[in-house]
Amino acid sequence: MKAKVLLFVKNHAPAFILFVIISLVYFLPLLQGMKIVQSDIIQSLSMQGEIKRYLEKNEYILWVNNMFSGMPGTQIWQYPFGNIVGNVVDTFRTVFGDPSYLLIAGMLGIYFFCLSLNVNRWLSVIAAIGYALSSFFIISIEAGHTNKAYSMALTAPFLASIIMVYRGHLFKGFLLTTLFSILCIRTNHVQITYYAIIAASVLSLFELFRHVKEKEIVNFSKKVGLLMAAGIIALACNASLLWSTYDYAKHTIRGGGSELKEKAAQTKS
Repeated sequence: MKAKVLLFVKNHAPAFILFVIISLVYFLPLLQGMKIVQSDIIQSLSMQGEIKRYLEKNEYILWVNNMFSGMPGTQIWQYPFGNIVGNVVDTFRTVFGDPSYLLIAGMLGIYFFCLSLNVNRWLSVIAAIGYALSSFFIISIEAGHTNKAYSMALTAPFLASIIMVYRGHLFKGFLLTTLFSILCIRTNHVQITYYAIIAASVLSLFELFRHVKEKEIVNFSKKVGLLMAAGIIALACNASLLWSTYDYAKHTIRGGGSELKEKAAQTKS
């Protein structure tokens, strides 16, 4: 076991150190006291202000008055009471700094994904750096779309973990799929998570074809069962986040709860 750990560190520590150095160098002005003006972050801090002022008095409010003449506070900011996953996310951000942690997460995610496809280790490093420094990723960070950038960074290891399950690494793949599913949902960017699920579904269709061709449909069913179990666990771990949104959606325009409905008599003219 010790030998495996040492081998793992020897193989992957250089890549990790390189990722950290690149991120720190890229954001060097931040270490010199400068700050990125992220418009979405500024707006979100303004929206969260009422909640956080009450939180200073040890009062957690579930309704705010400064948004749309009032709306549930859970849609603006949820303090992760007892949420271990939230603590993991916050710890990673604290250790590597904001927004350096996003670049590091993006590089690590693609690196892991490439390795799951048996790509050469150093080619995986190049791919990881190219992804994290791509214009869309950097623009998302600059605009303050940090949840989107973090969710994008987690999508790659999420898919890599699913690939591990289909490759036969059931226990390890299941644990990692569960972990990254929880983290993807916890970032609370439903759009990117939705795209990740679409990608996973397309991947599963190809795997279904392969397993049918190899007459391993029973084996495929077991793997899908594991992945579904991972998804259920991830949903359960984020139940407070998802259920409050689901409940609120029913009362919104998008959820069909609008009071502005056309009457049949008014549609003749």
